[in-house]
Amino acid sequence: MKPRMPLHRKIGYAFGDYGCNLYWQSISFFLLFFYTDIVGIPVGIAGLIYMTASIFDGCIDPVVGALMDRGRTRFGRYRHWLLIGALPLAVSFGLLYWKPESQGYTLLAMLLVAHLFFRICYTIIAVPLASLSARMTDSSSERTTLASLRMLFGAGATATVGFVTQPLAATLGAGSEAHGIFLVAVVLGTVATFAFLVAFASTREPSEKQHAIPKVALSSYFACVRLNPAFIALALGLLFTTVSTTSLNKSLIYYFKYVVHDEASARYALSSGAFISLILAPGWAILGRRAGKRIMWLAAVGCGVVGLFGFLVVRPTTPTTATAFFMWMQIATVGIQVGYWGTLPDTVEYGEWRSGVRHESFLFGLFMFVQKAGFGLAVAIYGAALSTIGFHANTEMTAGTLEALGFVMVGLSATGLIGSGISAYFSPLRLGVHERIVNDLANTVTPARPSRRT
Repeated sequence: MKPRMPLHRKIGYAFGDYGCNLYWQSISFFLLFFYTDIVGIPVGIAGLIYMTASIFDGCIDPVVGALMDRGRTRFGRYRHWLLIGALPLAVSFGLLYWKPESQGYTLLAMLLVAHLFFRICYTIIAVPLASLSARMTDSSSERTTLASLRMLFGAGATATVGFVTQPLAATLGAGSEAHGIFLVAVVLGTVATFAFLVAFASTREPSEKQHAIPKVALSSYFACVRLNPAFIALALGLLFTTVSTTSLNKSLIYYFKYVVHDEASARYALSSGAFISLILAPGWAILGRRAGKRIMWLAAVGCGVVGLFGFLVVRPTTPTTATAFFMWMQIATVGIQVGYWGTLPDTVEYGEWRSGVRHESFLFGLFMFVQKAGFGLAVAIYGAALSTIGFHANTEMTAGTLEALGFVMVGLSATGLIGSGISAYFSPLRLGVHERIVNDLANTVTPARPSRRT
């Protein structure tokens, strides 16, 4: 039996994910709102800035991952990046939420440059942190546990961001919303920096002899992806999932401000959703260990479809009903997230089994490219859709525009969920397949292709 990973290492690693999610959840929920309602640029242009930065971010992820795969230090391949990147990321986050005094194209250029700088700094932390999950253990069960802990700490970050951002900005800003949100970014960046230092101190990488990877040409990395249908299915599932979650996240504050007419209650919906994640992430992980991550993913998709149908029936317009809807959708979201973060490390061994070469950091980087490019594309589509229905920030809108706001959210989310479910259904990583692959690799036997049965 393989030794279990010490609990303090799992928690320390997950605490690093808490730091990442302080940044990620903030830009997911508040950055578009910051652009439109605080800086004052049109929602369509804000969406284009977001899309440009996200696609740029995604493009550098696999390159950074491939370069990190080829690097060696006394700390390993990845851990030292948590030290190197922590402070620059905090600085870039403050600049991201700084409102320039400029106007016109100069203002737009400054916003874009700040966003690009943040994305570079975020990649330097996020890619190695994610890659560590494949280095710390090759046990599928332990990886599911790690994924559930990541969801728990990620939910904690969501609760932190959702519950404190608006009231803390009001307190620190002393009447200036722009100054307040900037100071909140400074506070969150400080906490995240501490989280990365804890993750560095807590985690360990195995010796290179255990996971030796030959240095190969960068061009050969993409050839290995063709031989990894498990990763391809996972990446497609992530792309569709990102469309769904982005439409929900971006809609939440707008929905509470313009449909419910109670912007302050948005933080309760955000923190309640995080509380749901804290409770249910372990439950989803248990289902994943017993029935398989693929079945868990499909169950979460079904849960989300039920929630969207409920929205169309109820049409929530009060803080209570709107909060209940977003809480329900978070149940589905956390199940899918446990599924794809738990499955991603398994695709590393699947690719090694098929190609004979292990490219963990490159695959994690490519995975994050899909996530971020999908994120940016979804924001651009969402912004264009809002422009089409006649949305204008800080104005009184017609009943038709407000109703269409809900339909945009539901339509994009439904498309993403259905596509995500189809991708998960065709994944070759059925229950028990990964364990057989790991045994084949350990025994250095030329394996036969595993059964696709669940």
